[in-house]
Amino acid sequence: MSAPDQYPEDEFDEAARSRAAHGSHRERARRASLLPLIAVLAALVVVVWVAALLVGGGGDDDETATEGPTPTDGPVESPTGEETPSGEAGEESPTDGSADEESPSEDVPAGDVDLATDVEVLNGARVAGIAGRTAETLGAAGFTTVTTGNIGEGPPEVSTVYYADPTLAATAQEVADALGIDAVEEDAEQAATSSVVVVLRPDFQE
Repeated sequence: MSAPDQYPEDEFDEAARSRAAHGSHRERARRASLLPLIAVLAALVVVVWVAALLVGGGGDDDETATEGPTPTDGPVESPTGEETPSGEAGEESPTDGSADEESPSEDVPAGDVDLATDVEVLNGARVAGIAGRTAETLGAAGFTTVTTGNIGEGPPEVSTVYYADPTLAATAQEVADALGIDAVEEDAEQAATSSVVVVLRPDFQE
């Protein structure tokens, strides 16, 4: 029999065993209470690590996006395969400035009807008052400067409208159309008294 077994157990031996049991229980409880904290810390470490990866990856994408081909001074190839000098693509070639130049205008261009032209109506039809009535017809047609007179026998044989120069051709034709006269001639001598002269002969019909 060993030495400890020589003495019977007393209240002190029971107290010692009770303290040992309580100490073991508290140790297990303390470890169990630390487990949630450890789990939280581990989860926090994982979150921080994932966030670091995401931030690092985003920075690489930004850097890649900013990098690209830089403009060059060389020729640029068009979709058709032709090369266009850099900086000139899309630019319009200068046009000849002469196309935009306006031709000088005249107040009364040649060939235009001028209703303010002086017109003289000469009675050679031997019908009283026919020159005055013809002048009124021209006034109704828009002519503003019409005078009347008489002319003796001689040329022309038929009613004729004379005009002094080529710039009066359109006006003389307008006079002839208003009066129904077919003959229109450029003759500065016959139109010496006015720019346009109307000679009425017996063939004229009012």
